[in-house]
Amino acid sequence: VMNLLAKEAMRGSSSCVIAWARMQQLGIDVSKNDALAYKWYRWAALVGNLRGIEETSLALLEGRGVTRDVNEAIALLDKLQPVRRGARYVETASLLMQSADAEATARAEKLLLAAIDLSSERSLSAATKLSDDRFSAAAREKAQAIIAAAPKGGPISEDGKIARALWNSNDPAEIRKGVDMFAVGD
Repeated sequence: VMNLLAKEAMRGSSSCVIAWARMQQLGIDVSKNDALAYKWYRWAALVGNLRGIEETSLALLEGRGVTRDVNEAIALLDKLQPVRRGARYVETASLLMQSADAEATARAEKLLLAAIDLSSERSLSAATKLSDDRFSAAAREKAQAIIAAAPKGGPISEDGKIARALWNSNDPAEIRKGVDMFAVGD
C-alpha cells in the first residue's frame, strides 16, 4: 500500500500527494520529516489542491519544515474560495494572536475583519476573537455589534465537543474515533 501510495503521489494524484505529505508530517509508517512533508504539500498547492494550499500555508505560518513566512502563508490563503478563506483567516489570526508582537496583532485584526466580510458563517467566530483588548477600538466596536446581533443558539453537545477534539488530533486512531462517532451504521 505504501509503495502504491508513493507511486501515485509521484504521478501527481493530488489526494495521494496530500496523504503522503500527511504521513511524512506525522511519521506514519515513515520517519517524521517536516521538510519533506512541506515539499509534498507545496506540490499539491501548486496544482490547486485546496488541502495542499491550506497545509502549505500553515507550515509557512508555523515555520514547520520551512522558514517561517507569514506574508506567503496569507498570500496562499487568498487563493481559496471566500467561505473557506474566511475560515482559514480566523484560524491564522488565532495563531498570530499567540504572539505578543504588535505586528502579529495588527495582521490578526486585518484577517479577522476580512473574515467577517468574506463569510457570514465565520463572522461570529471572528467577532468573538476581535473582542480582545489588544485590537483597535473600531474593530472591537464592530465585533460587539456582530455579537449583539447574532442569533442565540444552543450549546454544542458533549458528543460534538468530544468529536471536535478527536478530529483535531494528529493521531490517526483518534481521528478515526471522532469520525466513527457520527458514522451511520448498517
